[in-house]
Amino acid sequence: MPVGITERGDAAIYLREWLEAAERKRVDFTIAITKAPHVLLENIAILPKNLIIHATVTGWGGTTLEPGVLEWKHKIEAYLKLVRLLGPERVVLRIDPIIPIAEGLEIAQHLTTYCEGRLRISILDLYKHIVPRLISGNDYVANALLNKYGSGIHLSASDRNEILSKFPNAEICGEPGFISTGCVSLNDYQALYLPVPIKNSLANQRQHCSCLAQKVELLSHRGQCKHGCLYCYWK
Repeated sequence: MPVGITERGDAAIYLREWLEAAERKRVDFTIAITKAPHVLLENIAILPKNLIIHATVTGWGGTTLEPGVLEWKHKIEAYLKLVRLLGPERVVLRIDPIIPIAEGLEIAQHLTTYCEGRLRISILDLYKHIVPRLISGNDYVANALLNKYGSGIHLSASDRNEILSKFPNAEICGEPGFISTGCVSLNDYQALYLPVPIKNSLANQRQHCSCLAQKVELLSHRGQCKHGCLYCYWK
């Protein structure tokens, strides 16, 4: 059976679309990724029974980096309420991306103090097309990142190792050179008490993705959502 996921956009913004797609595609369960967990909390009564929520909280909501995102304290409050309702294995605190400057690391580590179950992290990928956005939106952060990344998309392996070592119990998402856990993994089947698939092959997605091949996208959008995050991989 397929596993639905909302990677192309925010599950809260496109709520009706993914609910309808999940029913139409007859998915085994859904992984809803959102920077607005309070919206899923408000609509909890209509959400599917077999659901994993990735509550994405970076700590930069309401800043120039995430202008359309709610401030982090409100999102943590919604995350904690969802944990109470669904359980700590079904509501993942997702710090994605970590902004790898001193302030960003301090913020990320502080957020982990609120984690009551699964923690998921990744480090910013500095795609070339997002650099002009960063420079126009936040010179301080942009300059600090450009100094760290140079001409690369990823930080050096040693820098990433130093950062990832600060989060020893986290699931790591798609970091080249490091053992990663897919957004769709056996952990999710176990969290929902579902039988694991006999074939555990990986999805044919980006090179460093570790998601299971059962993953099916539920959103049709191909562009930035109204959160307007400067680091968004969509052009």
